[in-house]
Amino acid sequence: MIRVKRPDPPDSLLRKDGKAAAERDAVMKFFESAQNLGQKYPGVFKAYKEDDVVKAINILFGEKCAYCESTYRATAPVDVEHYRPKNAVFDEVTKKLKYPGYPWLAFEWSNLLPSCIDCNRRRTQKVSDGKRVVGKANRFPLVSERQRANRPGDEKKEDALLLNPCEDAVHEYFIYEEMGVILPRAKRGAKFQRALVTIEVVGLHRAGLVGRRRKHLKKVQRDIRKFQNHEQLLRDNPGLKGDAVMKQLDELVDTLLEYLEPDEEYTALSRQFIEPVLAPFLPALSSKARRSSTAERRRDGSRRTSARTARCSA
Repeated sequence: MIRVKRPDPPDSLLRKDGKAAAERDAVMKFFESAQNLGQKYPGVFKAYKEDDVVKAINILFGEKCAYCESTYRATAPVDVEHYRPKNAVFDEVTKKLKYPGYPWLAFEWSNLLPSCIDCNRRRTQKVSDGKRVVGKANRFPLVSERQRANRPGDEKKEDALLLNPCEDAVHEYFIYEEMGVILPRAKRGAKFQRALVTIEVVGLHRAGLVGRRRKHLKKVQRDIRKFQNHEQLLRDNPGLKGDAVMKQLDELVDTLLEYLEPDEEYTALSRQFIEPVLAPFLPALSSKARRSSTAERRRDGSRRTSARTARCSA
């Protein structure tokens, strides 16, 4: 999971004569009545399914799941996921669905995320200790169920346990093992709790996903070794500074940098293993440059100059 800055809402969610505006007005009118508090909202929602919303969601995370970072571009349609469930929410104490959920956020850009089917839907999955039903669905755990909102605006008083990749510094919460397993970075406290809850709720520990991360990491480690071997060759042989040799170094650096792109699969995993390797050799590489597109990197020769300078001065 990586943090992604959310851009401005798509036009259809802003239009005063659009579906979102009409749905917002209907929801607010419904909850103006005290007798409707805690009741199921009878309306339907279509604004979050508008073409420009789906397109914006796909662009936001590079057509990959906001939670597990698996790409869905070639295999399955995106689920436009509601961070806070729109129709009902699972009560973590009674283990039953509870109304109204968060219908007043069903059309709000800040509440929408792209999710793969496995993270978003409750299904039986193989995990490390057997088989278990995982997937977010209507779950949205809080520090206390007593905080649960039942009217618009009360959600601001909640302490959410599920991490939001557009709001939280998610890189501070997780660490990856070489076998592809994801674990809380903290050993105790609030960060440990939020990381553990997020892993459990969206199933970041499901066996198929762990296997895909493990396979990805093998590729990353193979390319890290290629870079390190070439770097060592240059250190052991200071006279090797021909264009062909330096071009190979540049290509190896570019290969590693591509793994760090935010629209690549499992970027957080790649960053954990690649950034410590590249850091001593690329002191001039800013965080902004690291987030630039592959095309920009290839057009901009300055990054390669930085690589060469770092190699010669290290």
